[in-house]
Amino acid sequence: MQQNLPAAQPCPPWCRADHTEHGSDRQHAATIGPFSGPGQVTLRYLQADKGGRRRPALARLNYLSDGEPRTMDLTPDDAYDWANIIGGLDIRSCGEFADALTGLFRTLGGGQ
Repeated sequence: MQQNLPAAQPCPPWCRADHTEHGSDRQHAATIGPFSGPGQVTLRYLQADKGGRRRPALARLNYLSDGEPRTMDLTPDDAYDWANIIGGLDIRSCGEFADALTGLFRTLGGGQ
């Protein structure tokens, strides 16, 4: 007896994952970076298909703060805002921005 399983949806256009899963449950992923500099910034995009339904995409910003790895989960709206901010910086400003991220992290109670 053969089951009627939902077909896999096409990958999002940004997906760079080598899918080994078969069927409708898959993980989509893409990594951008690392971008060298004081913060060693890497962006990762993740999205899951589960039971024939696609879950909302998530973005994860990974960076170094005083040599310690930090992670910040971003909603698509937050990621859009961060992209506009970072895209408007020149090379010199990127170091200043990384320092500002570290200060914000500490101000919000994440550091000593």
